[in-house]
Amino acid sequence: MAKESRYWKDWFDKAEKDLQRVEKRLEDGDIEDAAFHLQQAIEKYLKGFLLAKGWEFKPIHDLERLLDNVVQFDSDFE
Repeated sequence: MAKESRYWKDWFDKAEKDLQRVEKRLEDGDIEDAAFHLQQAIEKYLKGFLLAKGWEFKPIHDLERLLDNVVQFDSDFE
């Protein structure tokens, strides 16, 4: 298994690709897959944000847990 990047920009780049997939799936009428890729994009943006703030990477996939970590760095996300 490849080691996950610890560089925030890599995560933002991956998130952008997921957002492109969201748009394509919506155009195709595939709401379920669009929602999946939207969740993936949010997860990747949150991880990128956290890494940019000096967070030690953790393989978390739960958006609520990730957001709890984000709030520790920026209470505006509350």
